[in-house]
Amino acid sequence: MNNTKKKKKLLTTKNVFFALVALAAIVFAVYVIIAQSLAMKVTKELTIDDAKAIVEEKIAELPKEQAESASFLAENIKVDVKNVEKSEKKSFIVDCEIETLDLYDIVSQNIDRYFGLAHEYEQKRTEEGQLMKPNSTLIRQNIVDDFNKDIEQAEKSNKRIVIKIFEISENNYQLYYTDEVINAIFGDYRKAVELINNAETCTIEGKEVSIKNNSTYKNGIIECFTLNNYEKNVEPDPSIPAVKWLNSVKDSFERNFLEKDQGRPRYMYIVDGIKNTILVTLASLFIGIIIGFIVAVIRVTNDTTGALDFGAWICKLYLSIMRGTPLMIQLLIIYFVILLPAGVGSVPSAIICFGLNSGAYVSEIVRGGIMSVDKGQMEAGRSLGFNYIRTMYHIVLPQAFKAVLPSLANEFITLLKETSVAFYIGVADLTLGGLKIRSITYSSFMPLVAIAIIYLILVLGLSKLVSILERRLRKGDNR
Repeated sequence: MNNTKKKKKLLTTKNVFFALVALAAIVFAVYVIIAQSLAMKVTKELTIDDAKAIVEEKIAELPKEQAESASFLAENIKVDVKNVEKSEKKSFIVDCEIETLDLYDIVSQNIDRYFGLAHEYEQKRTEEGQLMKPNSTLIRQNIVDDFNKDIEQAEKSNKRIVIKIFEISENNYQLYYTDEVINAIFGDYRKAVELINNAETCTIEGKEVSIKNNSTYKNGIIECFTLNNYEKNVEPDPSIPAVKWLNSVKDSFERNFLEKDQGRPRYMYIVDGIKNTILVTLASLFIGIIIGFIVAVIRVTNDTTGALDFGAWICKLYLSIMRGTPLMIQLLIIYFVILLPAGVGSVPSAIICFGLNSGAYVSEIVRGGIMSVDKGQMEAGRSLGFNYIRTMYHIVLPQAFKAVLPSLANEFITLLKETSVAFYIGVADLTLGGLKIRSITYSSFMPLVAIAIIYLILVLGLSKLVSILERRLRKGDNR
């Protein structure tokens, strides 16, 4: 009766807890909806003069401090706002005419001269005995005066452009910088940068010189007019912090997993990695169990009968090496020193290494299980006419297996997690799949958390299977 009351009380406590959690979630959701709807309403209507002042202010913030040419461009840009309309998401559509200088035209007409000045400066330093090559900053300092003179003489052009202004908070506005907007404001800025970066040859002193891999010259020229690291093609988000965080998580998820790379969604790197991780783990488990049982039986036989001395010595040597050296070092030695010269691939090498390593730990687990079986079981089998091997196979090992199953399950789980170092030898496993996405998107949080969650799911799934097996074995004991 007491147990029943305790159980009912526990169920009641759980119900109250879940009810409170559900209520808190509903209250939070209502708050977010109301707060978000209020946050998306503009606090101030923009006039044409207001919009012009905001656009001019934001343009002035774009050039980097050391980019003299970009600053000169920004100072000579004239903005004439024609119309302002309120738009969705707490934003305004500004129709304006931009009077600017054609940066692309300046660069395209003088690019050989700029590279020539950079080359001339480098030669001069060499002749003066300054053996260290100039960096991009020194190149910029040598070129910028000529660049500015070209800009001063450049023709002006007018462009009609639509700019979107977001009200992030009261008296805090941000422009939506698309390629079209940046190019219109700074005279085809993006095209000018691409022209310099894609240049493969230039004519210097009448000779054609290769500059395909000369990033110093290219960066030095670009630094004359480079802009600050604005968020290109990313709409400013005026949402409340909670919604803004959810939006950032959503954007990060899409960028890391749904965007395509080489024609495939990026999550396929992880899918392929899961397949290889499961393959390596299962194959290693199979090898580890076989080796573990063989080594355990040899050692137990030697301890109880005194036979198989040489085999027991070999087994002890194997255990000392496998348990006394780090797994990653074993992996590197087995692949790079032993198997790679023989033409064996990274996946088979990983399976062999993890199988050998796991076998060492499985053998000690199984040996402990065998020794935990009462000696009378062996004697009973021998009295029934079984020889040592048949007694061990039919009577001792089944009982030992039941006893060591939880420990074996723990070893299997450990092995699954240990396979994450296989990427060191180039195995495209789950870890390498996540790291590949990280190297493309430069985002650490989402790929690494995804790897951790997937490993957790795999481990929980394996633990569930083991618990089911344990229940079935206990049913067999009750018969």
